[in-house]
Amino acid sequence: MISSTLVDGRPSGNSVSAWSNRPHLLKILACLITVPVWARCQARIIVPRPSFKVSEQIAAKITNIGHQQISYCVEFGQWSAKELGADGIEATPIPFYVQRKSAGKWSTLPLGPDIGSLRKSALLQPGESHEFPFRLSNKGQMRLLLAYWIGKTDLNCENLPQGEKKTRSKSFFVW
Repeated sequence: MISSTLVDGRPSGNSVSAWSNRPHLLKILACLITVPVWARCQARIIVPRPSFKVSEQIAAKITNIGHQQISYCVEFGQWSAKELGADGIEATPIPFYVQRKSAGKWSTLPLGPDIGSLRKSALLQPGESHEFPFRLSNKGQMRLLLAYWIGKTDLNCENLPQGEKKTRSKSFFVW
């Protein structure tokens, strides 16, 4: 029979683990495990549907869900072919890295132009959104990744500072 004595209103002895003496730590740990990654971020990327056809326009939206402004870089000089059957190309500035899942691993697609592009910063105030329509010619399971900085107003996209945060969209399919 194990005897238990009370010390400061709690049982003492070997029968009690270190975690049971710290119930607040258990609650914090449970919250961190169960809260999705996007819920802990200041910025959220919203893709309007779970699937798209090749070259169909995807109007992804960045929303600032926090209480401080954020900054991120947008690459200008990116062009996309219009929908299949339509003539021409259109400018599609994009702040995202596009990633495709292949063999169980995510890798970034090389979408930007090799030369002639320009990267400029954009500010997004709390509660506001910016929309970026673009098209993909690659097929597969995709997601978008955004690097951003909280409270930074003088972001130099050619010489990025430390302290970046990242957020990802939910995955979607292009077929």
